[in-house]
Amino acid sequence: MIKISSILNPKKLNDVIISLTLMTPAILVFFRSAFLVESNIASSFIAVALMVLLLLYCFSRPKNRIKASSIFLAVSLFLVLAASLFFYTGVDYSLAQFGFYILVPLLVSQQEFNIQNVLKNIMVLSIPLFFATDSMLELENVGLNQADMYSTYSFIPSIIATFIYIIYYRKKLDKFTILGCLLNIYYCVRVALTATRGFWLVVAVFIFFVILLYIKQKANKKTYLLVAILLFSVLTTIMLNASSIISAVSNIIGDNAGGQAGIFIKTKHLSESSDILNGRAELWSQSIEWISKNPIFGNGFGSTARLYGNELYLYPHNLFLQLMQDCGLIIATYPMFIIIYAIVSLTKKGKQTEAQNITVLFLVSITIPILFFSNDIWKNSALWLLIGYGIYLRGSKNE
Repeated sequence: MIKISSILNPKKLNDVIISLTLMTPAILVFFRSAFLVESNIASSFIAVALMVLLLLYCFSRPKNRIKASSIFLAVSLFLVLAASLFFYTGVDYSLAQFGFYILVPLLVSQQEFNIQNVLKNIMVLSIPLFFATDSMLELENVGLNQADMYSTYSFIPSIIATFIYIIYYRKKLDKFTILGCLLNIYYCVRVALTATRGFWLVVAVFIFFVILLYIKQKANKKTYLLVAILLFSVLTTIMLNASSIISAVSNIIGDNAGGQAGIFIKTKHLSESSDILNGRAELWSQSIEWISKNPIFGNGFGSTARLYGNELYLYPHNLFLQLMQDCGLIIATYPMFIIIYAIVSLTKKGKQTEAQNITVLFLVSITIPILFFSNDIWKNSALWLLIGYGIYLRGSKNE
């Protein structure tokens, strides 16, 4: 018999809330693909479930305190949203979305949770995706052999969670996590063949930080610094010459199954059109211009679609530009500082525990590579989990 006290264990409840938050994109795509359920209906059920869990957590932890810094950040972002809804028309963002994507992740990530349990929950939650993998990864652009970007990105949390679990917790595998591991390796292969370049960038950044963490534990400070610089130089070189490298690999592989992967076909197509960034350079330049016009207070939530006047461009495709463009310098500075602090914490030899390093590794890997070139920060709960956890790390360091 399951005891109520066990269900209301605040640590386990928080693990479930965080796991469900991170798997929400995959769950939404699953229901849309398998049962033709509209995303707004599925997200409403998930939002209600999250709110109920959050209330249970709050009641089971009456003495729990929320850090003043996160309250300030949440209130500031809410004021930006309120001002946007008041001064601008057509802002496609609501109070419910604010709570769902930003407020809940920002608050729960600063409370105690077990990263091993979170990774395990994510792997278990990913098991049902197997029954709708074909429809979830149905080709959106047959000519480029690519599935819908949102659908491919929805697999990333469970795939990266699997890699981390195998690396750090393989001795604690059970029948559910073994099944989750096998299925996510299968998902990884399927996604790799039909994904955009963002997925491959996630994998590259993840490998970079895994190697860095390993060397940080084993090497002395001087050796670690030299290796870190070398690894960073290699990663930067790869990113700056990604199109040439991808084209070269495509020529070597040829026209077999691997050579028909979407990343090779699209890169070749963009190289021939002389627009390897697929319109991002123009969008970034325009975003910088809008930032220069309102650098202090910003242009409000969802300003790109309103200012650009083009439904194809709903966000600047860069998290730092979007924060500055929408919020302005006063409000954007703190979350940008926390993001950088979290990333730097992975590279510095400090007092962080292995669990803290693994948590930052996971959250950085599934957010930063994507948000540097794509995705909307106001609809990416993983980013706000990272920011909340960064605030938690800062507080832990100062205690």
